[in-house]
Order: sequence, then C-alpha cells, then structure tokens
Amino acid sequence: MNSYCIAIPCYRHGKALGAVLTRLETYALPVVVVDDGNEPAEAALIEKACAACQRVTLLKNPKNLGKGGALITALKYAATQNFSHVIQLDADGQHCLEDLPRLMALSEQEPSHLISACPIYDDSVPKARLYGRYAT
Repeated sequence: MNSYCIAIPCYRHGKALGAVLTRLETYALPVVVVDDGNEPAEAALIEKACAACQRVTLLKNPKNLGKGGALITALKYAATQNFSHVIQLDADGQHCLEDLPRLMALSEQEPSHLISACPIYDDSVPKARLYGRYAT
C-alpha cells in the first residue's frame, strides 16, 4: 500500500494558498508546504494559511531556490517521513484537486511509475503560463 503526501512549493502565492489547503482537507492527506524564501509579509500569509489547516507541515527555504529546489526540499522531508509517493500541487490553485483520487488510483495500479496530469487551458489562461508550459 502506498503512503501519500502532498507537496506544495510556495513563492509569492500566500493569498491563494489558504483556499488550496482548505480544499485539500477533504482528502485527509498530509501536506508539506515549502516557503521558498518569501519576503516577511508573504511568509506571514503562508504561515497563517498553514496554521489554519490540519495535517500541514511548513518547511522554509532561507532563500528562493525556485520551484525545483522547493520541491527537492519537500521530497527530502517526505523521504524522512517514509512516504512512498509525493503529489506535487501548485500554491496558486491552478490544479484540479478533484482529480486526486483518479491520479492516486493510477498510482496504486503502477506504483513505480510517475503519474502526471495534463493541463487543459481555456482562453483565460495567463499567457506566461501558456507559453511556459509550451516551452517545457
């Protein structure tokens, strides 16, 4: 049986994070939020959002390491806590959380595979996100 946690790198999305964490409470999964070197005011928003929800661990990078660096921080922590799988979500609320059960079911079927969702964009998508996704 796999053991899951959710990792959320957070840089400059403290205002949106609270809503994401509140929605995640439905799934009763441990959540690891990484404050990726935010300025004090933003860090305070992140701390407040994390403190308001259950099963949330807040880690802090002293300086911004980028999304990849923040994710590595979360992955290292998850390994020390013996989680077998980490689900990465963004702090800005762009992911469809209702897909979590389906992604986890796929993971249960193929526990050694990387399971990745594919974004579906409409005309409201910010151009930076659209072009960034295209480039990567």
